[in-house]
Amino acid sequence: MQSSRNGILRYPVYYLKNTEIFQNIVVRIEEELGIPQNSGMFLYGMRVLCGSSKKSIELKYQLFKTFGWTEYDISELLRRNPIIFLICEEKIRKKLDFLMTELGYKPHFLATHSPLLSLSLEKRLAPRHHVLLVLKEKGLLDYNFYTAAIKTEKQFLKILIEPFKKDAPGLLELYQSNKGCSNIDAILR
Repeated sequence: MQSSRNGILRYPVYYLKNTEIFQNIVVRIEEELGIPQNSGMFLYGMRVLCGSSKKSIELKYQLFKTFGWTEYDISELLRRNPIIFLICEEKIRKKLDFLMTELGYKPHFLATHSPLLSLSLEKRLAPRHHVLLVLKEKGLLDYNFYTAAIKTEKQFLKILIEPFKKDAPGLLELYQSNKGCSNIDAILR
């Protein structure tokens, strides 16, 4: 109930609609997005339908199809993480290209592990991928990318940077430069 109140308080404009329009949106969330009213994702579905035009949603739907996604995979993604459809098409395209072309992930995996599509490509996915490549190349560690990507910054630094400072000099600097920030030292303290 707490998250429902937070959603309503943060985005009241979505709920201040004519009753007929509001009912139509509720029906569309279930029918078009496949999100039942009792789902924790229902309010996010409301944000997607209220914050995007039908054309924008359709264009993103077609974008996923160009990467080989099936109707089922897209529906699964929408049910699990509808907010992805609020991301601009270009960012979605770049993430899909990186995750599918470069890393080899399949649509169904990404649909069921949707946080990967929510994370920043430039600030999180690519920099962490570079670190994992270095660790693997040096024979120090072969770590699961999804697990590394969803770790907090502090966890990532503690588990995948700190223990390898001696064996992989420059790893922290590589991570900082790829990430475009220099305040990582403060996190390590």
